[in-house]
Amino acid sequence: MTSASKVWFITGASRGFGRLWAQAALERGDRVAVTARDTSSVKDLVEAYGEAVLALKLDVTDRATAGDAVRQAAKQFGRLDVVVNNAGYGQFGRSRRPRSRSSGRSSRPTCLARCG
Repeated sequence: MTSASKVWFITGASRGFGRLWAQAALERGDRVAVTARDTSSVKDLVEAYGEAVLALKLDVTDRATAGDAVRQAAKQFGRLDVVVNNAGYGQFGRSRRPRSRSSGRSSRPTCLARCG
């Protein structure tokens, strides 16, 4: 670990972008708190990088445990430099409401994505 190393807190690190960011940070020598609903999904990172990784169980829909996870990571590493809130879900695709009988035009689509 160099003096320029960072401490990361990454939600949703079990796969996708969260996983990629965690791996990239660890490969450059940074320390990373990785969160997942099931910590067994990040077990390989802990085995490969040892004390540079802190695996925390987190469901981002539970605000109380989210705050606890952040505090635990800050206590373990002494600080947090980068926070990546990557966890959540999305429903992708177009949504259409039925055409209005009065105007003959479709209504505007509603927002379908909700993140943590």
